[in-house]
Amino acid sequence: MGKSRHVALCALGVAAVVATPAFAGVASVVDGSFESDPLGQITTETPTSTGWYMGSGPEAYGYTFIMNNDNNGSDTIHLSTLSPTTEGSQFLGSDPTYYPDSVNQDITGLTVGQTYVVSFEWAGGQQAGFTGTTTDFWAVSLGGGVPQDTATITVPSGGFSGWFDVTMDFTATAVDETLSFLPGGSGNPPFVLLDSVSLTAVPEPSTWAMMLLGFGGLGVVARLRRRRAAAAA
Repeated sequence: MGKSRHVALCALGVAAVVATPAFAGVASVVDGSFESDPLGQITTETPTSTGWYMGSGPEAYGYTFIMNNDNNGSDTIHLSTLSPTTEGSQFLGSDPTYYPDSVNQDITGLTVGQTYVVSFEWAGGQQAGFTGTTTDFWAVSLGGGVPQDTATITVPSGGFSGWFDVTMDFTATAVDETLSFLPGGSGNPPFVLLDSVSLTAVPEPSTWAMMLLGFGGLGVVARLRRRRAAAAA
């Protein structure tokens, strides 16, 4: 009984570790699928109830819109072609050549020195009514860290790239930092699309070690129980 009780305590320790903020990733993205935002252009430079806001670009805010699968765009901007996104009906689209500006969200509750994974889906397309090959990419940053770029894609005239899944690692340098997506590209005009944004903490090596120890302990408990059941039979 003593050994079983000790191992069970180890398992409880693992559960406590999993519940810690550093592991569970208390810091997170609000409305990463853009489903709570109204369709149309984002015209604010201050955080909204849905979390997203524009930077202070050359014309107060950039040319960025909440779009959806139903009308192939927003209330005012439409794309030539589109493959529906897999997460909800809405997504974000930004023109990187007409008053380009970053779309941002302030992330709170970060742990300094902790590595966080930023995941998202993105795509490239073209505004309806225009022709010509376009290029598209996103430059992503968290706080004062070095920005990371997605691959640059080339989209044929009136075409659509399809959706890409991307993950990037960032290390927090402050408790509160800004997650930013700056559109990049060229053409007449390109639209860079974004959806399914999330942020999660990467467990430290010591946390993984404690987890493995705890899971191993759970295995020992299970074996002991099977032995007792067999002996009782």
